[in-house]
Amino acid sequence: MDVRTHAIADFLLARIAEEELGARAAVLASPSWNVTYTTSLEHGGYPADAGDTYRDVRDGEGDLVVEATPSAPTSHTAAHVAQWDPRHVLETCEARRRIVTHYLALSQAEDDLRADPESQIPENITHTAGGVAGLDLALHALVQPYRDHPGFNDDWATDGLRGFR
Repeated sequence: MDVRTHAIADFLLARIAEEELGARAAVLASPSWNVTYTTSLEHGGYPADAGDTYRDVRDGEGDLVVEATPSAPTSHTAAHVAQWDPRHVLETCEARRRIVTHYLALSQAEDDLRADPESQIPENITHTAGGVAGLDLALHALVQPYRDHPGFNDDWATDGLRGFR
């Protein structure tokens, strides 16, 4: 098992757990959010402000997540906030966790096979030629958004990604 990539896997699993914790804490009544567009009259404003459009972000139950003012959030910002609702974040975390844990399992299985050529790769692990190398590249790509995290190792910034960018 590549020690450097194993360190990346551990780092990613910790970041995924943090993001899941944040997403679960953000759930009010529903994990799905959407943008609602209302006029200032519907938002409790005055007739003179009737041309203003508010872009509130609400959860699936209609509870307010982000309350708009006349200038913020912009419609693009509101759409972005709604896109990254807790449901989406949790599903993204699960997808990334599957990649990381599959790398760890496949890497361990290949190490076991090298140590004992008679051993078998478990049936629950999908194995293809170059599988560990491909997953290694995926982990190096997945860690890049965390460059500003204090636990990020600067060697990971380019390690394993030559020719990738």
